[in-house]
Amino acid sequence: NQVRELMTNYGKIDILWFDFHYDDVTGERWEATRLINMVREINPDVIIDDRLGGDIKAEDKPLYVGDFGSPEQMIPAMGVLDYKGNPIPWETCMTLNNSWGYSQRDNDYKNATNVINMLVQCVSKGGNLILNVGPDARGNIPQKSVEILTEVGNWMKLNGECVYNCTYSGLEKHEFGRITKSEDAYYLYIQDHSGEHIAIYGIPEKIKCATLLCDGSKLSMADPWNVDSYRIEGKNAHYVRTPPYFKLNGLGNVIKLTIEK
Repeated sequence: NQVRELMTNYGKIDILWFDFHYDDVTGERWEATRLINMVREINPDVIIDDRLGGDIKAEDKPLYVGDFGSPEQMIPAMGVLDYKGNPIPWETCMTLNNSWGYSQRDNDYKNATNVINMLVQCVSKGGNLILNVGPDARGNIPQKSVEILTEVGNWMKLNGECVYNCTYSGLEKHEFGRITKSEDAYYLYIQDHSGEHIAIYGIPEKIKCATLLCDGSKLSMADPWNVDSYRIEGKNAHYVRTPPYFKLNGLGNVIKLTIEK
């Protein structure tokens, strides 16, 4: 009855996030098939998570298994794959500190670098990040949370293109960090870098240009002078030369490689 109320009293509902099943308290223990049939009858377009029970990765899935995976407080090593190894939609849910609700004593906050890293890592594996922030008893967001999220937001204003409308690139993780991809570009999230050049391999398309995402400045793609001495068979790389100030940004810089369609 409560779910029916949510589905009928508040206009079109885009997503329904159930939480959660455990032991034998799962599936038909709470008439999950009947519940989902009711939800789909009222709102056939709603997206539902996988927490009513069942295995979303299995070949023979029950009706109530849902539309996307929802790992908690962890990011899967390979994203979420079905029984054939194909990616399926997923999002991981994380807390900004260690508590799902407000806790005056919990000051173990993730910093802005942690949050950005989690976000880009999820996108690079074809997933999404849902980040929990707990308001206090007066409905205020704690000041520490505000400071962290403001810092993340400022980074996103300059670099959000590597997150929005992006997903798994089809490339393996490189030493410098994660890679995301849109329809017309690869985005290199640089977390670890030294030297004058960044090497990236495995891109099948032709690259038109390289730019620093935060300010649009063009970067050289000339090979290092001694690159022929160190080529590896089957691993021919593209090289991007970085500007002198590149490694000063502790939150991570992003290089955009625009490709020819």
